[in-house]
This record gives sequence, C-alpha cells and structure tokens, in this order.
Amino acid sequence: METLNSGSVPQLNAELGNMDLYLLDQVLKGRFSPGMRILDAGCGEGRNLVWFIRQGFDVFACDVAEAPLQLLRYQMRSLGRPELTEQVYTMDLEQMLFPDQAFDLVICSAVLHFSRDEEHFQAMLHELKRVSKPGAYLFIRAATTLGMEAYGLKHNSKGWYSLPDGSERFLINTQHLEALSRDWEWAEPIKTVLLPGKRSMLSVVARKM
Repeated sequence: METLNSGSVPQLNAELGNMDLYLLDQVLKGRFSPGMRILDAGCGEGRNLVWFIRQGFDVFACDVAEAPLQLLRYQMRSLGRPELTEQVYTMDLEQMLFPDQAFDLVICSAVLHFSRDEEHFQAMLHELKRVSKPGAYLFIRAATTLGMEAYGLKHNSKGWYSLPDGSERFLINTQHLEALSRDWEWAEPIKTVLLPGKRSMLSVVARKM
C-alpha cells in the first residue's frame, strides 16, 4: 500500500483526486485497507474514488447519469485499472442490482439531498443498508436541517426545503438520523459544516450493526 508523499500540491491532487475532506479523514485514520470491496453510490465522475483505485481496492460505482460515468471509466484506464470499468453501472440508487451484503464500504456523497420525496429517500437508504455487509462502513455527505434552525426554513410535504442560498433540497433531519441509528452505529461523531446564510452540510460515518 502506497503512502501519501510530501510532494507538491499537484502531486497530492493526483494521488487523492478531489476526495471529500471527511472521507480523507477516514483514510488517514487507517479505516480502509486494500482488498475491501467499495461502492460509490451516486459517484458522478468518481472524485472520491481516485485514491481507492490507485491503492488496489475492488471498486464499484453507479450513477443515474451515463455521461460522468464515461469520464470515470477513462480515469480508471488511465490509472492502470481497466478491469474496473466493467464495475461501473448506470443505475437508480433506489433499486440497485447488486447482491445483498456485497460491500465493505458504501460512499454516498452529495446525493441524498436530491431525493424526490420521503419515500424516495427511504428507498435509497434501504438499498445502502441492503448492499452493505455486517460491519461495513457507510459514508454520507448531504444537506441537513441541523444548524439551520435560525433561518426559518420553508418546506413542502415532500421534504424539500427552500434554503437561504436560493437552492431547494431534500434535507436530512434529526428524525432521519435517529432512524438510521437503529441499524448503524456511529463510527465518528456526526459533523456539520454551516455556511451562514446559505446551507448546512452533514457528514456521517457509520458502521452496520
């Protein structure tokens, strides 16, 4: 397993890609080891997968949009892992075609706040749980109501909120987290980043019980 070098910023960027800061924190804590099977659910262009690809992990990825997946496949080939291109799928997260208990780590970053409604959100959560092995890690990053209490958020019956930054998103709330904790234990304290007058982003690292 390679160690991160102390080279220039471009060198580090080449090694890490544009990995989410809180996922990088877990990498630096040594939570993940080569040989683990990883799924990035809603991967986009795969910005969180570069390090895992370089380190020899068994990487799977899916997204509803095909165009960014083409870029991910190109990146896999350029990183010397062309075999992984066969494990990249155009797929809806609420009905994934992977077998039960298939993965040691499931990443779902900046996806859940685009849920169409509560039913869609719960269906995606169910799938993330179904494809995770007992003891598997789950990494979620999504917009949340936490820290936004002072802004008088307006929401509709489908769980979407109008945010101060002008966007509209489905937000994870305390009830969602309480429900999540019935099947998952927190591997890290829940963290939020508040952008005052804009939005609040939640990071969850949990382990399946």
